[in-house]
Amino acid sequence: QDYPRSIILPNDQYISLWESEPQDGSGYGVYGRILHVNQTFVTGEFRLSTNTTGNQHIPNGIALEDHIFTYWDHETENGYVVLGQLFEFNGSKKGGEFQVLGPRGKNSHSPNLSIYIKERGTNIVRIHHNDCLLVYANNTIISNRNIVAQAISGSGELLSEPGIVNDSPTG
Repeated sequence: QDYPRSIILPNDQYISLWESEPQDGSGYGVYGRILHVNQTFVTGEFRLSTNTTGNQHIPNGIALEDHIFTYWDHETENGYVVLGQLFEFNGSKKGGEFQVLGPRGKNSHSPNLSIYIKERGTNIVRIHHNDCLLVYANNTIISNRNIVAQAISGSGELLSEPGIVNDSPTG
């Protein structure tokens, strides 16, 4: 188990997310569990991803108004895509798995800007009710590495085109 994340939920609960190898039977997988702040389990462990082919890495998420938005990197033969899954506050899936971003190159990796050791990053913040702002490193815009922001709905729908955040891209 590695790369734990915890997200505060309503009703004195939180969800912990992590990656695990080889629990899903195909390399790394991503998992979660909802707990009460007194450390009692509200749910058992559950797999975030539906697709277990290949590796899923570094889960992250955000509690929105009426559900949890989780996302992680999914490794493909062409690079990485960011996949997402919504969950109810009781841990049950809300709809199916969906693609949030992708594809990104083999060196573009990691749903959290604070973990630079896994190459690049992605972070998400709530901006209004169930809408979010996704911030990520992208080395395909203007052929340099840039920090990019893009609005996304709480159901994974892209609401805006990517916009460059930084003034000085690096190559």
